[in-house]
Amino acid sequence: RTLVVDYASQALVVKTGPDSTFTLDMDGSRGNIEEVRAELTIEVADFVSINGVFAFGRYISGADTQFIGAGENISAALVVSDEVYVRVDGAKFALFSDSNGAFAFELSEGSLVLALGPLADVEADEVVVRYTNADTTVEQDNVIEIAGLTYTFEEAIAADTIAFEVIGFKAEVLNFVTLEGDLGFSK
Repeated sequence: RTLVVDYASQALVVKTGPDSTFTLDMDGSRGNIEEVRAELTIEVADFVSINGVFAFGRYISGADTQFIGAGENISAALVVSDEVYVRVDGAKFALFSDSNGAFAFELSEGSLVLALGPLADVEADEVVVRYTNADTTVEQDNVIEIAGLTYTFEEAIAADTIAFEVIGFKAEVLNFVTLEGDLGFSK
């Protein structure tokens, strides 16, 4: 038998050091809550780097299990050289899945810089990636909250969506052609 304490109505402040505290204010109506939050920096062979604030959690209520994640201030880079790289800065993301087969993911607010040596330089003000499986829809303004991070899906996402959107796209190709505008691809 699992005992779940509801701290949403009355928080418990726990002293964690001489000058620090931690407040337990979890909503017990959500069932058993397991959460982790960390600021991470991952470097792989001087080629790939990812850093930012990430939070993941699992919630169990009866026979149902839900897994959610969120992140903010995410930066990711794939670097071949000073002249060839792709970098996303300042992104946010959220994802959720459950034991009934639901799965959704969205990344937004990240700016993009892509350098392809002498071929092209590309940048974008914002990149948005959306994915849902065939069993999942996301309502507009759906909010994911986990371990102090909050993410709002600003648009509804239909089931079975794969979408990639670039806002404020600008590319200079071979110092000859300049392309500008917004573009998107979806299935």
